[in-house]
Amino acid sequence: MRKMLDAERPDAVSLVVPVERTGELAGLILEWGFPLLLEKPPGRTVAEVDRMIAAAGGIVHQVAFNRRFAPLVRELKRRLDDVGSPLQHVRYEMARVDRRDPDFSTTAIHGVDAVRFLAGSDYAEVRFRYQPLAGVGPGVVNVFLDAVMESGVTAQLGFCPLAGVVVERATLHARDHTFELHLGIWDSVDAPGRVRHFEHGRLHR
Repeated sequence: MRKMLDAERPDAVSLVVPVERTGELAGLILEWGFPLLLEKPPGRTVAEVDRMIAAAGGIVHQVAFNRRFAPLVRELKRRLDDVGSPLQHVRYEMARVDRRDPDFSTTAIHGVDAVRFLAGSDYAEVRFRYQPLAGVGPGVVNVFLDAVMESGVTAQLGFCPLAGVVVERATLHARDHTFELHLGIWDSVDAPGRVRHFEHGRLHR
């Protein structure tokens, strides 16, 4: 890889590899001085992420949490900001069909970051609950998060990899306003997706 990068001298590197290799390769690319866009998660452990940060020095790098750049998510954020009513609560649901990954967190982390983006605040407290799914493979679980953001906004997140439908949805409540987000990802029943805004019980057109 070093020979290829030295020969091509790219302006930046996009690293998309299995999560088991991300931390190691990201550290090397940064040590070699190349700006880096890497697929999430940046590492499997805090130690891996810390090593990557240390290797970065002053090199530009970014983790590709793509939900915050999805057009519907950005539209929802804009509309939420436009109403100017303080956000109170976020509910985020991610369901998949026949995902038997031993570690679904590498997909679920998209939802975790989306809530952080929509709330405009980092997590202050999180309580995790795991629901093992017997007989389907090691590590296959439903995961539920109850959270409080630094802003005081509360959040509930649910991740179900062996559901009956592919959906990714969010509901956000602010004073007098409620927003619904249906992301139209892949073979989701919600394709092409939508954002709905309710105020005082009425749907905005």
